[in-house]
Amino acid sequence: MVEGTDPEELEDGPGHYVGSAMPGEQGNFAMAGHRVGRGSPFIALDVLEPGDPVVVETVDTWHVYRVTTTAVVDPSESSVVAPTPGGAMDGDPTGAFLTMTTCHPKFSTRERLVVHGALEDSVPKAESPDDPSALQEV
Repeated sequence: MVEGTDPEELEDGPGHYVGSAMPGEQGNFAMAGHRVGRGSPFIALDVLEPGDPVVVETVDTWHVYRVTTTAVVDPSESSVVAPTPGGAMDGDPTGAFLTMTTCHPKFSTRERLVVHGALEDSVPKAESPDDPSALQEV
């Protein structure tokens, strides 16, 4: 993951929206990535459904989010990365969230596919070195 979502930054992999929360923190951990080309990190983002686990791995913790919603929006819709998704950009967070954005449809920048999730658990790797239990459920 790189810091920033400018086109040249996304050349190196998924990007963290500057100013958004970090994994596991209160607020919205928001990231963007390409669906096609540049390694296609979000090529299958459209198959995620509410209830699916999304695990974000950091140096010492597995952060388990559960998908809550998916939507297709206009690229100008910035509230999807607000501290509380859909809320005011300068609002206070009401929880710990995950937002992943990518182009939609594939090979087009006409719209954005947005997947939101809510933090379910943060598991120290010392307790579960191989993977969190959420992955063992699928």
